[in-house]
Amino acid sequence: MAEVYNYNELTCLITIGDFDPTYPSLIKASYAFSEVVDIDIVDSFKNFTNTAKVTLPRDIILSLGEKDSTGEREERALSDAGSVFTRGQRITISVGYDDLNKKLFDGFIVSIEAKSPFVLHCEDFGWKLKKTAISPITTSKTGTLLNDLVPKLLDGTGIDLHPYTKAMDIKIGQVILEKSKSIGEILEQWKRNYGLLSFIKFYDGKPYLALSRTYFSTNNDQTLIDGESDNPPIANFQDNVAFDNLKFSYLDHDTLALEAISLFPDNSRLRMTIITNKDYATQKAKYDIGETSVAPDEFEIVNESKISKKQAKNNFKSSLQIKDNIANVKNIQDKFDMAQYNVRTYHEFNVDRDTLAKNAKAKFKEISQTGISGDLTLFGDFGLRAASMIRLYDARNPEKNGLYVISEVKTKFGSGGYRQTIQIPYKRGN
Repeated sequence: MAEVYNYNELTCLITIGDFDPTYPSLIKASYAFSEVVDIDIVDSFKNFTNTAKVTLPRDIILSLGEKDSTGEREERALSDAGSVFTRGQRITISVGYDDLNKKLFDGFIVSIEAKSPFVLHCEDFGWKLKKTAISPITTSKTGTLLNDLVPKLLDGTGIDLHPYTKAMDIKIGQVILEKSKSIGEILEQWKRNYGLLSFIKFYDGKPYLALSRTYFSTNNDQTLIDGESDNPPIANFQDNVAFDNLKFSYLDHDTLALEAISLFPDNSRLRMTIITNKDYATQKAKYDIGETSVAPDEFEIVNESKISKKQAKNNFKSSLQIKDNIANVKNIQDKFDMAQYNVRTYHEFNVDRDTLAKNAKAKFKEISQTGISGDLTLFGDFGLRAASMIRLYDARNPEKNGLYVISEVKTKFGSGGYRQTIQIPYKRGN
């Protein structure tokens, strides 16, 4: 008698309907179906807008949003999806095993390939923000609290500022918007000038606009990159990993650099790069035996530069970043070459040069010594999203064990099974 093994059935639920600005997390007059050929989702905190592509079979069974007289939802076969689905409709995508589905995408249909097979191209709520224009505004010369400005920008879009961003109470420089721009353009400008990441992030099942410092910027309590992962899932290489394409390297301090930036209320800024002092050991030995009275510094400051208020204003008007004035070299050709360095970025608001240098040197010591490149493909056991954490466990290669920040998740669901390929560039701990 043949032995029968347990198996899991791939399941999904796609819901499509109209956008309701009063209740943006709900979908009005929706259609639901659970038959697809393939689903592809790209989720990254580096992208302002996440995307999804849904490939449908020639014929699908739709469950209509309204119930009939018996309390059941009417179902009907649909052979022409183009007669029902249109650009701008809301869509949510949940996938999993055995009807234990997890929502991985919430957004809008942005284009349709009306062919065989029928394909829906979708973007998350960032698409709505890219389409919403903001009239010219000017905030206080003393700086701008995101909690004061962003809710006004989002008014009427159906999306709110993420609760964790509100708790950070982030302050940036004066905002001067001389002509109408979309919210998306404004946020991209803030990313370029203030080092602020912007992406759509779920909280209690609802999408929010998350604004966050980068992972190594300012204090850890001003970043949303690692999310609210109090109990991150544990991925066992022997059970959960489909394909391992990770490459680990241990970075020498001599190849690490921390670019520190202090932004002032008038948008002028000070920038410097912290590297290790390669002559520190020799200098310290001389100091210890009294050959010199000057105490050596473990770090060195290079490429110190300034952007004036006038330059910053011109920078905001331009789509390109202006070059800094190199303040600690006589000639531009003397600028320290960072090509061989692994550079991280650190931001502060309204601190002077000495404070910026002191804080950046302290932060330098927190940089992970592990460099990770490549990606890791997991079975669909966890339903992962970017801006969260995962713990890896490999009994055969314990050097891989640890807690990692997920920067990107590519989900593939359908004819090839259910897989999630993740990038984990930052190690948070062991």
